[in-house]
Amino acid sequence: MTMKGIAIILMLIHHLFSCSPEFVERYGVSTFFVPLGSLMSFSAFSNFCVSLFVFISGYGIAVSMSRSSESISHQAARRFIKLEKGVIIVYLISIATCFLRPDRLSVYFQGGKISGLAYMVIDALGLSTLFATPMYNETWWYLSVAIVVIFATPILTAAWEKFGVCILGIAAALPIIGLNMGPFTQYLLTLVLGIGTAKSGLLNRLADFCAVNKKKYLFVIADIVVILVLLYAGVKMEFRFWVNDILCLLIAVLLFVVFDLRGKKLKVLPFLGKYSMNMFLIHTLIFEYYFTDFIYMGRNWLLITVVLAVISLVISILIELLKKGLDNVLPPVLRFR
Repeated sequence: MTMKGIAIILMLIHHLFSCSPEFVERYGVSTFFVPLGSLMSFSAFSNFCVSLFVFISGYGIAVSMSRSSESISHQAARRFIKLEKGVIIVYLISIATCFLRPDRLSVYFQGGKISGLAYMVIDALGLSTLFATPMYNETWWYLSVAIVVIFATPILTAAWEKFGVCILGIAAALPIIGLNMGPFTQYLLTLVLGIGTAKSGLLNRLADFCAVNKKKYLFVIADIVVILVLLYAGVKMEFRFWVNDILCLLIAVLLFVVFDLRGKKLKVLPFLGKYSMNMFLIHTLIFEYYFTDFIYMGRNWLLITVVLAVISLVISILIELLKKGLDNVLPPVLRFR
């Protein structure tokens, strides 16, 4: 949950500034002690939040699979249905509030009413990227990736169990041989790395080692230095090859070793991580489509980020309360939990 909390904050920064330069200019976003160019560069590189989400998903699903007695197909189906239920309710809320931006619905109906209704169904299921169809919210492209991850992880986990680290080498080599790095294949290495980290028990082993080793701080310092070097490479040199994947692993190691996440010593970031899916689904509606003037009103980049984070979090909590209320009246098959 802590890594999800970090990832969702990075996502907000990425979308608020790098993806919305017209808003930065229109509202005169200020940075005080941070040069605007540096903020925009860091915001651009913050898109590695997607890699964090993929890494976490691969790691979490692989761990869950090893602990469950369910068949692999049942586990994948259960995760898919759970994801779809959450996505559909947020989609219905989005359509119910479309009066705030009526023009958004027009993206579906460029080719007629029948095709428009079909596009709406596809979008509600999070499959728009897979079928290359219009989306009400452009940020929802990741949902198709999340669905692919759900079904690909069991297959890749089985491959890891049979071939071991060779799978990691193959995934790392694919960009070299010219594989088209589309929205699915570009995160393959990250997914395999998350699975391999889970299957090897690497994080727990390192945490155990550092817990009894007096020189653990040297390890921590080395980890931080490498993270900073990779961040510099990503932000200043626009170097991407393998950087995102290695960063995900190093951040996971740092969190486990320094904060010992098994003891759950952190509070704020895991709390954000708990609601990160809803925050991901709704934040673009809030800052780009519905309440742009309000979100950027503070002008300062940090204040803008905090305001969007708080509003997205509050709405996400309300959505979860709505789900809980619906669970009391819906039949078991339709319940969210």
